[in-house]
Amino acid sequence: MKSIVLLAVMILLVALVPAQETTPWQFLRHSDLCAGGNVYLRFDTMPGSLAEYSLYTSISGTAWIEQPLTDQSVGVKEAYVPYQVGQNMRYRVRTVEDNMGEEMVTLNPAYLISDGFPLALNTMAFVAEDAVGDTVMIDIPALDLTGSYSAVSDSKLYATLENATGTFPTLVSLTNYNLYMVGIINPESVTGDSTMYAMVYTFNITGVISTGLYKVGMTSELEPTFERLGNIQSVVSGGKLHLACNFGDLTADPAFGDWPNQSSSLIISGMTMRISIDIGTMQPSFFVGDYTNPALLVCHNHVYQRSYATPPNLQDVSVVDMGASKMVQATYYDPNQDFPLVFEVALSNGNSYQMQTAVPDFSEPTLWTAIVPADGWTSGVISVSDTDITTYEYPITTSITDPETAPAALTCHFSNPVTGAAKFHLDNLETGNLSVSIHNLRGQKVQDLYADRVGKGTLEITWNGTLNGIRPASGIYFLRVTQNGRHLTRKFMYLR
Repeated sequence: MKSIVLLAVMILLVALVPAQETTPWQFLRHSDLCAGGNVYLRFDTMPGSLAEYSLYTSISGTAWIEQPLTDQSVGVKEAYVPYQVGQNMRYRVRTVEDNMGEEMVTLNPAYLISDGFPLALNTMAFVAEDAVGDTVMIDIPALDLTGSYSAVSDSKLYATLENATGTFPTLVSLTNYNLYMVGIINPESVTGDSTMYAMVYTFNITGVISTGLYKVGMTSELEPTFERLGNIQSVVSGGKLHLACNFGDLTADPAFGDWPNQSSSLIISGMTMRISIDIGTMQPSFFVGDYTNPALLVCHNHVYQRSYATPPNLQDVSVVDMGASKMVQATYYDPNQDFPLVFEVALSNGNSYQMQTAVPDFSEPTLWTAIVPADGWTSGVISVSDTDITTYEYPITTSITDPETAPAALTCHFSNPVTGAAKFHLDNLETGNLSVSIHNLRGQKVQDLYADRVGKGTLEITWNGTLNGIRPASGIYFLRVTQNGRHLTRKFMYLR
């Protein structure tokens, strides 16, 4: 049985924010066009995650279709998706996992090409089902939620609710009314004071509440408070309640924070209430009907549109002597951000080795390496391809990089985990331009720490523990160092 007080529901939403600060998947990426016009979509899963994963695609705003997922390798899921040249294909991920006994959903909501209202359900993202008959304080079928959907555009948030009756009455009697709402939390600005925002659909109760966008709080007597922020769109159609609000009305309240925020994420939950008015005092009382488990919306607009295949670009190919072994390395870049389906080095002794990268983020050049034997070969070929149609080859020899003149590998030392300000100590620098930046789990750059020319030797960089002046969410981040074709990526944990 669910909790019987509204406070517990709101605290649940706020308390689950830390658990949702990282998504169960990272580095959602695509290949180039493959034979037959298909495309590979891949993403990494979190180590040890028991989440159930789904991937969906939509062509030019049409209905979303779930695509079969397979295990490409340990910790990597992939789908082989039909695609016709020139199409505008959007794709997104949804996961379901158990968190403290509650079903937690994390998903990319459907990202709209253009705004409209109401939306067809098959153009929205299904969020989750909710059990029938699990009402909280009062057992009223119209207040028994059974499912929810979501979508976003650059300017609007959309939500649709289902209930057990397919009707959403608001006026019950002169003293009793029904309220339906979708709670909204910005996980990067939540303060833990049991405050959230909500799109509310109800009867126009003069002096109490009406349909609109609200900031919802709690009194010391555990009664909800509603501060009106603006209007919303609302309609009951096809047995569903459709709601939409402007992001601009949310961000107009400074406490909500910026949108988009750094992670482009929101937490939402559907909720229903019965409002009873005391005729003598005209004071309202609120009774929770039902609520849906909170879901994390990661509002990324993943789009694939291609008219022809383009080759990847391989630079800074080198072989570095490491004593007992050699390291083959190369910098991979693709102007269309396609990931390589093939990336291996075949040596003259007949052995082949897979090239690997620490962070498969293809929005910028990535360093790939393979450790090979120090002896027993004199030459080799790096094969790379972002499609299954054409493979590009780059010859190597053991003398591409002279061990006597090869620069020492970049190194970086710092305390890990990071709990506030941090000092990053860089060694083996050359004279030249140096770039140091912080990236999140999805590989997105969230802060430039250093971008300037330096001399040979060492450098200490101090980070004040904020991203653009704001303390980031607890979680895993990456420090990236780049200089003169050399790259270093270090993973660290940040704790607030």
